Amino acid sequence: MKSGKNSSRRDKIAKTVYKSIDFLLAGLLLSGQITATAVWLTRDSGFGISFTGDITGDTRTVNVDGSPSANVGIDFINVITALLLISGEVHLVGIYIGGAGIYNFVISGPPFGFLSLEAYAPTAKEFFADFRENVFQNFPPTKRS
Repeated sequence: MKSGKNSSRRDKIAKTVYKSIDFLLAGLLLSGQITATAVWLTRDSGFGISFTGDITGDTRTVNVDGSPSANVGIDFINVITALLLISGEVHLVGIYIGGAGIYNFVISGPPFGFLSLEAYAPTAKEFFADFRENVFQNFPPTKRS
């Protein structure tokens, strides 16, 4: 029975961390620190929106021609996505690392045709165990002299 309580507690902690990440991203969107930069399409007719900005090693997306309507469109996408993050409709689905140390937050969920992701501690534990094993198999530690 004790194992069940620990599992339930770990699941709650994982869900809290996962939701906190969504709130953090919503804050970054609403404060203008990150903006939409790309759309990722999936085979199942879903999509995810990629967000980046100064804090991720890239620049904030703005219309260089100074068209107010284009900037309003970019801000509209950011605000709608932030509201979807806060309401739990969409979530962070991945962090993609590009060239020159730039990384993107990719956000998606059921409104975008992507399956809803749930934080689940036993699955995460298994994933990281497999990840660790694969890393050490393919990139064994070397001794420094």
